[in-house]
Amino acid sequence: MKLDSVEFTTRVIECLADADGLEPTELDYNLHDYIDPDVLRKLGEMERGTWEITFQVSDHQVTINQDGGIIIDGAKYN
Repeated sequence: MKLDSVEFTTRVIECLADADGLEPTELDYNLHDYIDPDVLRKLGEMERGTWEITFQVSDHQVTINQDGGIIIDGAKYN
């Protein structure tokens, strides 16, 4: 599944904000301080294969996969 990298990055930020009970603009950190946006872009551009990446953002553990699944601290976000 090919993912739009800007839309996907925005979804990750929205999910992180939701996990913190905040609006995305209220987060006191930037996603790019924790993971290179090019990594998300390159993964999102992959049309074949299976992948999953887990990384820390602030005090959260974030896992994303090729299907656009986002898991934060064990909770799945749609």
